[in-house]
Amino acid sequence: MADLGAATNYPVHVGVWTNWSLGGQVTGSIITLNHRNGAFLTAFLALFVTFTGSKLWRIACFTLHQQLMSEKQQDGLYHQRQVVLRNALDEKVGLLSFLRLIWAWRHKATRPFYRLLPIIIFSFVIAAAFILAGIFSSKISSSMGNEVLISSPNCGLFGLNTSASTNTTAYQQAEILDPWNAEKITSYANYAQRCYSETSTITNCLPFVKVRLPSTVDQNASCPFQETICRHRDGNIRLDTGYLNSQADLGLNAPLDHQFDLRIATHCAPLKSDNYKRTVYYSVDKPYTEYFYGSQLPNGNKTASHTFMAEQQNPNEWSWRNSSKPFADYALTTRSHPVYNGPEGLYGMSFLPIKELAEGPGDTLLIFLSANGVRYVEPIDDDWYAAHQVEKGSVDYADGRSHGLIDLYLADEPASALGCKLQYQSCDLTLPVDRRCSPWGGMSSVAFFDGAPNTKMGQLMNWVITFDSINTIIRTLRESSLTSRFRQEDVVSGPLPADQWKAEVENWHNVVLANLQGRRIDMAAGPGDTEMLEFFWSKPNNEEQRYICKNQKIVSTAYTNFSTMWLVIVLVLGTVIILVEFFLESIVVWLERRQIVKTPSAEWFSNDTLQLQRMAHEELGLGDWSGCNGPRVIPVTEKGQLLGILDRRDPNHPKLVNPDTVSGSASNAAQVAAKIDATSSATGVDVPSRSEHRSEDSGATINEQNTSHSLPDGSQNEGNEENVLRNNASQEEATQNDPIHSDSRLNDAQQKDSSENDRAQHVTYDSFSEDRSSKPSSIETYFSLAQAAVASAHPTGQSPTQPPDLNSASQPSICAEPSSPLDRLNVI
Repeated sequence: MADLGAATNYPVHVGVWTNWSLGGQVTGSIITLNHRNGAFLTAFLALFVTFTGSKLWRIACFTLHQQLMSEKQQDGLYHQRQVVLRNALDEKVGLLSFLRLIWAWRHKATRPFYRLLPIIIFSFVIAAAFILAGIFSSKISSSMGNEVLISSPNCGLFGLNTSASTNTTAYQQAEILDPWNAEKITSYANYAQRCYSETSTITNCLPFVKVRLPSTVDQNASCPFQETICRHRDGNIRLDTGYLNSQADLGLNAPLDHQFDLRIATHCAPLKSDNYKRTVYYSVDKPYTEYFYGSQLPNGNKTASHTFMAEQQNPNEWSWRNSSKPFADYALTTRSHPVYNGPEGLYGMSFLPIKELAEGPGDTLLIFLSANGVRYVEPIDDDWYAAHQVEKGSVDYADGRSHGLIDLYLADEPASALGCKLQYQSCDLTLPVDRRCSPWGGMSSVAFFDGAPNTKMGQLMNWVITFDSINTIIRTLRESSLTSRFRQEDVVSGPLPADQWKAEVENWHNVVLANLQGRRIDMAAGPGDTEMLEFFWSKPNNEEQRYICKNQKIVSTAYTNFSTMWLVIVLVLGTVIILVEFFLESIVVWLERRQIVKTPSAEWFSNDTLQLQRMAHEELGLGDWSGCNGPRVIPVTEKGQLLGILDRRDPNHPKLVNPDTVSGSASNAAQVAAKIDATSSATGVDVPSRSEHRSEDSGATINEQNTSHSLPDGSQNEGNEENVLRNNASQEEATQNDPIHSDSRLNDAQQKDSSENDRAQHVTYDSFSEDRSSKPSSIETYFSLAQAAVASAHPTGQSPTQPPDLNSASQPSICAEPSSPLDRLNVI
C-alpha cells in the first residue's frame, strides 16, 4: 500500500522552475537540487559570503587608510593604525587589532579613543553585518520551503484507456483497476485518521502542500431537507471547506489565469423512519423492514418501490460463540442521487428521492446502518446508533474468566437512515466577480456553468476536480470507515456518545478532502503497475492537461530549494565586490599617474607587511631590492643575498641587526673599513685594527657622526650640532601651528629627553674608558675618520644630520642599485 508519508516515492523535477505561490517569475524562481548537491551549494554560499565580506572589508580599509593618511610627521599610534588598516585581512582581525591598539596606547598617545573608537565601531558593524549575511545565505534555501514539482512521464487520469490495443473486460477491471483504486482510497482514509486532527504534525503528514484542508463545522445546523423528514429541525451537522484555491491548497502550480477555487459542503441529518417503513414477510419466519425514501434504480431501471430492506434482528441468530451463525458486525449501504447542472444522466444514480429529500441543491446521499447483532454495554442514545433493547449476555475478562450475565443492548431498528446533501461549487478566477462562481450543485456539475466546458478553464477544472465522494468512499471501505469500530471488541461495543453519528460524518468529510489532495498527486506521478498503465490510464491529450501534469507540487524533505533571484544577487554582488577589491589599487595608481586623484598611494603599498620588512633590512644596508612599490608586488633581493638577524641579547627589546656589523665578518663592514683605511693613508693617522674594539663599534659609527666628536685637528663638529638644534626648533614650531599634529605635541618632551639620552648613552666601548678631554685616542681617531668618510658621500653644503626630503620627487629610489661602494655606504 502506498504510504502518503513518504514523499521520496515520487519522481521530482530537479532544476529551475517557478513557484507561483512565492510571487512572479522573478521572486518565485527556484532551483531544486537533491540533498547532496544542495549541501554543496549551501557550503559554497557560506564560504563565498565570508570571502566577499573580507574583500568588502579590504575596500573599506583602503578608503579609510587614504582618508586618514598624512604626509607630516606623526606619532606611533598613527603609523600602527595605518599598518593595521593595510594588513588586517578581515574585519574580525581588524577589530581585535584595533582593540589591542587602543588599550596599549591609552596612556601614551593623544586622544586614542577619539582616533580609534570610530574605526572600532565600524569594524564591529562590518563584522556583525557579515555574520548576518552568513545567516541570510542559509535563508536562500530555507526560506524557499520544501515544495517541489512532480515530474513523471506517466502522468494521466485513471479510467478506461480508449487507446489500449485490446478491449478491456470486466475481469480485468476487477483484477487491476478495483484493487488499485481500493488501495488508494484506503491510504487516503489512513492519512485522514493520522493527519486531520489538531495534534497532527507535518513530520508524518507528507507530501501534500497543506497537511489538512480547512473546514468549518456547524454542530447546530438545520435540516438539509424538508424539516418533516429530519429527526430534529436543528442540532444537525454541516461542514464547509470555504474556497479552496487550486494552487495554495491543492498544489497546482500556476499563475492567476490558471487558478480556480473549489468549495465543498457536507450537510447531514438522521432521518425519521416512522411513516417511511413497513414490515414484510418473504417467508413465514423471516420478517423484513422496508424503508421508503425513494424508489431504487438498479441498472437504470425502476424495479423496486422501496429504497432499502433489512432483516429484522433475532439476537439468537447473531453469535460469537457458535461458528455456524453469522458473525455480528455493522453493515453500511448507500443510495445516491447525483444532480447535474449540465447534461442529464443516470451514472452513479441508485434511487429517485421522494419530494421531502429532493429539495435543495447538491447530490443526495442516504446511508443505512445495520447493527446486525452488535451488543452494547450501555444504552445508546445516538439517533443513528440508537440501542435500547435489553438482552442478557455474558462478557469474559481478557484471561477468559466470565463476568456472568449482564445487561447488553441491541439496536432499536434493523437499519437507521442518515441523509446528506453533498454540495460543490467552483470559481473561475479569470471571470468578473459577479459571475465568477457557479451555484451550489453536485460534484458532476462544478465545471458546467457559464459555458465553462468549452473554455480553457473549464477543461482544466474537469481534469483537476476528479475525486471520490462520500458515496464511493463508503462503498469501498464499507464498515471499516466507521470510527465506532475503534470501540468494538468481538461483537460487544463500548459506550458511544450521543453524537457519534456526527463523528462519522466528519471523518467521511475528511477522507474526501484527503482524497481530493491525493488524487492530484497520483495523477501527476502515474501508477507503477504496467497493466494499470496499459488498460486503465489515459494520458493528457490537450495543452491544459499537459500543463497540469507538469505543475503538481508536493512537499519533500529529500530535496533543497534555492531562490534563483537571491542566488543571482549574492553571486553577482559578491563578484563585483571581489573584482573591485582586486583592481582597486591598480585603478588608483592609474588615476594618480594621470593626476585625476591627488592622494598618493605610496604609503598604502609601503605599509604592507613585506614592504615594511624590506625597509627594515634596507635600513641596515642589506639586500639589493626590487618590487618596492605598486599593487600586489612582492619585494625580492638578488639571488644569494642574506638579510639581517634578530638580536635577542635584550629579551625585552629584540632588534633586527646587520650580522656583518655584529660578527665582524668581511662583507659590507669590510667596504666601510676599506674606505676608512683610504682616508687614513691620506691623512697619515694611525687607525687601530678592528680587533681592538667590540663588534658593535662599527654599528656605532653612524650614530657618532650625528654628535660632536674631536676631529683630527682637535676642533669640535659644532656646526652639525647647531644644525640639529635648528631643525628641532623648526619642527616644533611647525607642529604647534599644524592641528593635524596636535596629538604629537604631548610627546615632544619625551622625544627631546630621548634624543638627549641617546646622545649621552651611546654604546660604551672597553677601549673608550679614558678621559675624553685628553689627547684623542686611536679609537676616537677611527670614529672621526669614519665620520669624514661618510660625510664625503653627501653633496656639498648638506649636513649628514639634516634629514632628506622624503616627499621630493627628485629623490632617487631607495631600491635603485648603488653605482659605487661609496653610494652603498650612503644607503647604509
